[in-house]
Amino acid sequence: MAITKILNINESPGEPTKHLKNAIDYICNPNKTRNGKLVGTLNCSRANVLKAMTATKEIFNKTEQRQGYHMILSFNPGEVDSDTAFQIMNEFAREYIGMNYECIFSVHEDKGHIHGHLVFNSVSCVDGLKFHYSNGDWAKEIQPITNRICDRYGLETIDVALPGVCRKESYAMWEDDTLRKTQPEIMNQLREKIDAFIKQSSSVDDMVDRLRNEGITVRYGKHLSLKLPGQTKGIRTQRLGFAYSLEAIEKRIKGEPIEMPKVELQEQDTSTIIRRAGYRASGTRSKLKNEQWKYKTEQAKLQMINKASTYMETNGIRTLQDIVSRKSQLQLQAEIISKERTQLFEERKGLQSAIVIIKNYPEEQAKELLKQQGYNPEEVFLFESNSAKQLENLYFQKRSVIREQNLLDDLETVYSKEQTKPILKDTK
Repeated sequence: MAITKILNINESPGEPTKHLKNAIDYICNPNKTRNGKLVGTLNCSRANVLKAMTATKEIFNKTEQRQGYHMILSFNPGEVDSDTAFQIMNEFAREYIGMNYECIFSVHEDKGHIHGHLVFNSVSCVDGLKFHYSNGDWAKEIQPITNRICDRYGLETIDVALPGVCRKESYAMWEDDTLRKTQPEIMNQLREKIDAFIKQSSSVDDMVDRLRNEGITVRYGKHLSLKLPGQTKGIRTQRLGFAYSLEAIEKRIKGEPIEMPKVELQEQDTSTIIRRAGYRASGTRSKLKNEQWKYKTEQAKLQMINKASTYMETNGIRTLQDIVSRKSQLQLQAEIISKERTQLFEERKGLQSAIVIIKNYPEEQAKELLKQQGYNPEEVFLFESNSAKQLENLYFQKRSVIREQNLLDDLETVYSKEQTKPILKDTK
């Protein structure tokens, strides 16, 4: 389902249209809009959007205070493709904006979910009246339009009566939040600066001087922290990746090789976790814990025993104590899996910049970029592949453990009053 959000774009002190320009630039970002193919306009041309909006304000002598509005249409992951979302944005703009305001809209496909943006002028190009938004407009007009369009495309709609589904705020607040989300771009800039100056510098002190000459704020002590102009907080270089820690930078300047974590792929299947504890996987399907497991009659209890009997016989479970013991073993194995996953995530985090390159560039180009940053491309590719497969294995192991834990939880609930009585008759 698509939900619409509206933000105010207010005047920026000293430069009234700054926030408006930033909003237009942001939604038109070619890296987010398939090189601009997912950008459209209404009542103006794409080349002169800001000029047209500014001219309208000047004609009607309304250049101060609120400059425009920014609307966002968010879709659920996998709900819609980019082209369909773009058509929805086009229809929404024509129905809601009409001929009254200059408008530019786009669809961003760089995230896990498709979402659309629309920016329009605060002053009407038809009669010079300023757009007025009341708190009830979202439920009365904005979201109902979105719902009608989505319904035509066979998409889910949203109940406008749900509390908290829409939030109206200032663009400046949203822009601050967006800047935080652009942290990866800032980190890439810092990596590029460090890579360039490592080649030119004879020592870390020399590199620090060169960075400061570029207008970068540097804190140099036990750690190396950098802050680009306009940033509010510095970033420790070790957060940029394994090759950017202070120790690694020193080695790269000296021309010494840097080491990276080694991960060997362990071939394991989903039943490994069961075998570790000395049991065989039963293969029995278990139901998730819900109201159906709250058995209150003997008949329901017998039905449950019939369904669980194969699992219990296979694993030698005959008493409540056996259930408790098995749960203890599974809890231990779940903790082992979690630790292994955490360690892998930390190792991958240390090579985040290298992994980003692998995922965003063709193999040959990625290897060249990795080599420029001081990595061994073959080792990095092997690490990324093996660690990803290992994480996948651990995921399936954890899921297997959780399913068995759910089954045992329900068995324990039903038979907790039985104490240590045999649950199944010994067939021996």
